[in-house]
Amino acid sequence: MNSPLSNSFTASAEAGNDFHDVVATFINGTKIADDIKREVASEVENLKQRGCQPGLAVVLVGDDAASSAYVNMKAKTCEQLGIYSRKLTIPSSVSTDELLSEVRKLNRDDAIDGILVQLPLPKHVNKHAILEGVDPKKDVDGFHSANVGSLVLGHETLVACTPLGVMELLRRSGVKIEGANAVVLGRSDDVGKPQALLLMHANATFASCHWKTRNLPDVVRQADILGAAIGITSMASRDWE
Repeated sequence: MNSPLSNSFTASAEAGNDFHDVVATFINGTKIADDIKREVASEVENLKQRGCQPGLAVVLVGDDAASSAYVNMKAKTCEQLGIYSRKLTIPSSVSTDELLSEVRKLNRDDAIDGILVQLPLPKHVNKHAILEGVDPKKDVDGFHSANVGSLVLGHETLVACTPLGVMELLRRSGVKIEGANAVVLGRSDDVGKPQALLLMHANATFASCHWKTRNLPDVVRQADILGAAIGITSMASRDWE
């Protein structure tokens, strides 16, 4: 989990038991991320002492600079935590079948416990087929339909990292989620939808909003927890407080 997550959510700090008698609190995720890294490093060390080193494979297609930087950051974090990492760099000319073959090899590789296919993929590659080709038990992004379905049903499963990280930020910051009014701006498959489901399972009352939501400022004003997961900086305004 990285500190940019702290920019994703604004949580209200409680004043008594009244959620609306509150002051907005900015959550800085840096310290929480450092705490989690120390915890994970300890868990990894315990596993290694028992003869098991966790392994993560990241599949990077093409030479997109932003994607490459993101993948390198993941590899660096794995190294810091003692996790074995493998980076597969594949030409952007790869076909869907060729990429699917590489993913299936990782599915069968006992040294790999988690598989992450870096998005976006080239337009000619069938993204759905690739994400569905990942073994659900190794799908660390939580994008496989089996994991998404389990999330909908409230079963323990692998969940997309950003919404899961946001929940961890809220919990570790002492934000009361149960009973809170939560508003999520955005309905993407990787952030907005799973975020809404996680908040619902945590017993928040939530509204999932988007650019066609009517009277959006009024909806946002009712929020104890506001999530901006839409990728548009002007979507919400301080005037809506």
